[in-house]
Amino acid sequence: MNRLTNVVLMLIVFLGPSIGMVDSVRADIPLSERQALIALYESTDGDHWTDNSGWKDGGLHSDGFAMPGTECTWHGIQCSGPNVYMIDLRNNGLSGSIPPQLGNPVYLRYLYLRYNQLTGSIPPELGNLVYLQWLELSANQFTGSIPPQLGNSAFLNYLYLDGNQLTGSIPPELGNLVNLSGLQLNGNQFTGSIPPELGNLVNLINLHVSFNQLTGSIPPELGSLSNLKGLFLNNNQLSGPIPEELMDLTKLLTLDICNNRLYTNDAALRAFLDEVQTGWESCQTPLPVCLPSIYLLLLGD
Repeated sequence: MNRLTNVVLMLIVFLGPSIGMVDSVRADIPLSERQALIALYESTDGDHWTDNSGWKDGGLHSDGFAMPGTECTWHGIQCSGPNVYMIDLRNNGLSGSIPPQLGNPVYLRYLYLRYNQLTGSIPPELGNLVYLQWLELSANQFTGSIPPQLGNSAFLNYLYLDGNQLTGSIPPELGNLVNLSGLQLNGNQFTGSIPPELGNLVNLINLHVSFNQLTGSIPPELGSLSNLKGLFLNNNQLSGPIPEELMDLTKLLTLDICNNRLYTNDAALRAFLDEVQTGWESCQTPLPVCLPSIYLLLLGD
């Protein structure tokens, strides 16, 4: 008995590390995360993706997909420990809509779905992804409005929704995303005014809301964006005076307000714009009251 016990102990000593390594590689992600991935595949015609390797390879589970424990090897999926932390399916031939179950992988950090043919609305359940740092849905065919629930993702650094067919107003809840560095909403069909709450985004470096149907004036609160380097408001229906608070944007490199109905009669602001802008002649049109309409200002080297 003692000899047998010694043999067993020796096997445990020699095989133990290997067993541990297998477990770490084959750590199952939570069932809710697996179901979210399957829902994404089925909702976006995964059988016809450009690359769907791994998703249905090898022996299949009863749900029709590769066995549990393989999810982190599926194309476009990366994990940290037992959780999905990145979904990167950019330019991969996805069509259809984003399923609400995609709000289940609560530890997801990066969601890249740019350059596909996705339609439908952006599900409000994405607001459950409270640890999300990068949401990139650009260059698809999304419709509907921006769900205000996206304002719950307090760790979000980049929100790219440009190049879609989104409508409605820009939700003021986006002003809660105080860690944002990049906000791109250009190339949609947004209406209404620019919410002054965007002035809360003190870490913002680039703000793109060009090529929409935005009205009203430029909110002076944008002058609080002390780290802003690029401000793109061109090709909207903005009107009224250019706020003098823009002079507080000391890090600004590029300002584009082309194709609006904006003006300034403030001597200090005009001097500031004269000093930093280029292309003045091609970007101003006189208004009936003989005030200049500044259509394009490029601040750079």
